[in-house]
Amino acid sequence: MPGKSLHLGVLEGDTQRIDVLKALASEPRLAILDYLGPQSVPLSQIAKKLGIPPSTAAMHVTALERAGLLRTDMTPASRGLQKMCARTYDEIVVTLPRDESRRGSRVEVSIAYPMLSIGYVVNAGLAWFLFGEAVGPQRLAGIAVIIVGVIIVARS
Repeated sequence: MPGKSLHLGVLEGDTQRIDVLKALASEPRLAILDYLGPQSVPLSQIAKKLGIPPSTAAMHVTALERAGLLRTDMTPASRGLQKMCARTYDEIVVTLPRDESRRGSRVEVSIAYPMLSIGYVVNAGLAWFLFGEAVGPQRLAGIAVIIVGVIIVARS
């Protein structure tokens, strides 16, 4: 049976995404989530397994609980109560934004490339005007073909 998944959109308006991403940006917290797996484990056992003080483990567990990544329950123990920790999700999926605004502004290649070739025409003209470069008959013929091609594409 597949576990529960949490799906987050990076640009969505809820604050849970920020809490989740902050909680996941910590090696000890990732280690806690990894250690818990599908089981419920006492906080003291988490601290012992990770080799950290119980107070530090409690701080990390609180951050994970605040982010909704794990849940805790107080259960009776041999001396008082103990905090039991369990993972809330088995999978977290973060969806990155797509640039939807660019999709409508794309230009077809059959139009874009002829328009780009106008740059060659402008470049050749400026080189002749500014630097006195020679523009031979072959180059003039090529420029004429480019201009005619752009005119044909622009009218179609």
